[in-house]
Amino acid sequence: MAPRPARRALSVGVGVALAITALVGPASAQPVDEQVTGELLRALPETGSAAGPGGAVHAESSDEAMLLLDTAEGILTLEPTPELARVATGTTVTVSVDDAAVGGTTRVLDVVDVRDVEQTVGTAEAQPAATSTAHRAYVVVVSDPTVEGDFTQTSATALTKQAAAYWVTQSRGAISGFTQAAVRTRTIADSCAVTASDLWNEAAAAYPGVVFSASSRNHLVVYSPAGCAESYGYAGLATVSDTKFASGGYVHVVHDAMGVLAHELGHNFSLGHSNLVTTSPARTIFEYWALFGPQQLQYGDYRPGALDAAYRAFLRVPDVARQTRTVRWGVSTTQALSPVTATTGTTAIKFTDPSTGVTYFLELRAGGGGDAAAFYADRSARYGFDFDGQKVVFAPGVRVTRLRGAAIDTLAQRVGGEQWTTVRARETYRAADGAFGFQVVSATRSGAVVRLVTGSTAGIAAPVTRPADVSYEIAAPRATVASTTAVTATQAAAGRPVVVKVAVKAARTVGGFVSLYAGTTKIADATVIDGVATFSVTRPRGAVTFTAKYAGNPEIRASSGKRTYAVR
Repeated sequence: MAPRPARRALSVGVGVALAITALVGPASAQPVDEQVTGELLRALPETGSAAGPGGAVHAESSDEAMLLLDTAEGILTLEPTPELARVATGTTVTVSVDDAAVGGTTRVLDVVDVRDVEQTVGTAEAQPAATSTAHRAYVVVVSDPTVEGDFTQTSATALTKQAAAYWVTQSRGAISGFTQAAVRTRTIADSCAVTASDLWNEAAAAYPGVVFSASSRNHLVVYSPAGCAESYGYAGLATVSDTKFASGGYVHVVHDAMGVLAHELGHNFSLGHSNLVTTSPARTIFEYWALFGPQQLQYGDYRPGALDAAYRAFLRVPDVARQTRTVRWGVSTTQALSPVTATTGTTAIKFTDPSTGVTYFLELRAGGGGDAAAFYADRSARYGFDFDGQKVVFAPGVRVTRLRGAAIDTLAQRVGGEQWTTVRARETYRAADGAFGFQVVSATRSGAVVRLVTGSTAGIAAPVTRPADVSYEIAAPRATVASTTAVTATQAAAGRPVVVKVAVKAARTVGGFVSLYAGTTKIADATVIDGVATFSVTRPRGAVTFTAKYAGNPEIRASSGKRTYAVR
C-alpha cells in the first residue's frame, strides 16, 4: 500500500475560519487556551471488503470512535480524553482547547462545562418507544480532477434514495419518510488529503441555515471519489447519535455500495457494529463480520439483510413488542418463529440471563424476501471463510445474538473444525458457558419451531458435525397438522384469582402462544410451555365463558376451545 498523503486543511471561507484555525494553526511553545462550545459527536468508520477477514480482530467497536465537536463555526476533531469519554453523544459541552494544535486534531486542555452531565449512552430499556418522524438527506458530491472514481449527482442520488428506502422499510413506520432534500457538487483538488470533518464543514456551507445536529433528522451525506479509498482507509464514516430514530448527523461515503450508506445511517440512528464471536480454542470478536444485517461490513456487492431482532428492540421499532416473545429465565419452552423479514407472527425470542444481565435474541434468517440479496442467502458464496484456521458457515437458519451496548454479537459455535453462525432443522446449539441451549425442531422458508432451555443446557444434545456434502438450503415446508385446545379452571370466590390452564395437543411438538378471552374481552397472551399455557384471572361473581385461541405455527394449525364457569 502506498503511503497515505498527509491531511491538509481545506479553505472553506469565513463561515468556518475559526474551526480551521483551531485545527491547523502554527505550533507554539506554550498551549494557547481558547474556549469553544458545541455538540459532542462520535464517528465510527466502516471497512469495505471483497476478501476474507484476514484475522483482523477488534474487541470493542467503540474503541475506534472519533470525537468531534459541532460548533457554530464548524466541526472540530478532538483529541480523546477520559472525561469526554464519559459524556453522552449529543451533549452540549464547553472545552478549553489549544488553538495552536496541528495535524488535524485539536488538543483538549480542559472540559469547562457539560450540560446534562448525568446523561449517559442509553439502552433499549431506557428509551421511549419510537414515534413516526420524517428525515431528510442533504447531499454533496466531491468532484476531484486529480483522482479517479468521482460520484455524479445522478449516481449519488440513486444510492441515497436506495439507502433511505431501506431504512423506511426497516423502521416499520418509525421513519414516515426519508427524502433527498437537495444535492450539490463541490470541486476540490487533492481532496483525498482532506479530513472528513473539513469536508463536512465545506459541505455544510452549501446548505446555510440547515442544522445537522444529533436531533435534527437532517443527514449531511458527502460522497468522495472511489480513488480516495486507500487514503481514508475506510468505506464510510458517520457520526453516532444517542437519539435513535429522532437523529440527524454527518456521513462520509467513499465506496459505491448501498450497504455502506445504509450502515452509516445506522450509526446516525445510534447503532454500533454487528460482530461475529467465535469460540474454542479461544473466544474472539471479529468486528463487522456478522454478515446478516445493516451494521455488517460491506462485502462485495451484496445487500444488507433485514434489521436484526436485537437492533429492533434497541431502537424500539413499532410493533417490536407484538412480534417478540420474552421467555423467563429458568424455563424450557417451545416457540414458533416467523422469518425476521415477516411483518406478522413472532420474529424474535428474547431472554435475559439474570446473573450477567446479558439479553439474547433468537431470530430466523430464512434467506427470502428482503434478505434474498444478502450474503448468507447466496449458496454459492457463503461457505469457506477462514477465521484463524477455522471455516465459518453463513447460511439460512436460526441465529442467536446478544445486545452489548449499541453493538450486537452473533454467537457462533464450533463443531469440528467449523464455526456455525446459524442452526438448521434438527440441529442444536449450546452456549459456551452452559447458560442456555436450543434445538431447531423444524425450519422452512416460512417459519421454524425452536425448543429453548434457559438456565442450563439440560436435554439439548451436543451438536453433530455436518456432512461435507450437506445441502445448506432450508427445507421445503412440511404439511401442517391439526391441533386441539382444551380449557380448565380452578373454582374460586369472587375477587380471588382463578387459575386457567389451556392444554394444546398435536402430532408434533407444540410451541407458540395462546390468547385467552372472557366473553369477547381479551385478557392476555401466554406462552405454551410443555403443551400448556397458564393464566391467573380475577373475576366478579357470576358465570364466565373462557375462550382460548391457539395461534398455531408453521407446522401446526390454529385451534380454539371454551369452557363456562360459575364464580361464586
